Amino acid sequence: MSKLKTQNKKGFTIVELLLYMTMLTGFLMVLTRIFTASFDVQFDSESQASIQQDGRYILSRIAYDIKRAQSISTPAAVGNSGNTLALTINGISYIYTLTGNNLTLTTNSQTDQLNSYSTQVSGLTFKRIGNGGVGKDTVQIQFTLTSIIRRSGGQHDAKSFQTTVGLR
Repeated sequence: MSKLKTQNKKGFTIVELLLYMTMLTGFLMVLTRIFTASFDVQFDSESQASIQQDGRYILSRIAYDIKRAQSISTPAAVGNSGNTLALTINGISYIYTLTGNNLTLTTNSQTDQLNSYSTQVSGLTFKRIGNGGVGKDTVQIQFTLTSIIRRSGGQHDAKSFQTTVGLR
């Protein structure tokens, strides 16, 4: 009688390979969803933070300049409104205006952009609601900031800001 030799073959069967491939694919899909969700959260957070930061900065900068101004020349009369604010501070002209989608401040022929590159300004309005003859020179400021960072759904974050500031 001859002895039959059994060979110990090491390796995977096709069923085992298919099972492992299916499990690996499922695991990679879960990781991909977690990864993309974390990016969505990061973009949403950046979008909202840039709007809040720019809004606070713009409002505080304009309020600071109005409070230390000697006069407001534009808008000129009570009830007038526009997208330009012209002040005189220590003999220097400060002009806030909307240039494209950016809020700019011009002093002594130097122009600076006040909003960051990740936001756009729209609906900017300066309305004169008080004057020096009857009371303090007072201006109502309104604008909307929109983030250029797209959220996960494809839309952009936006927030409207409004305040009223008068001369001291």
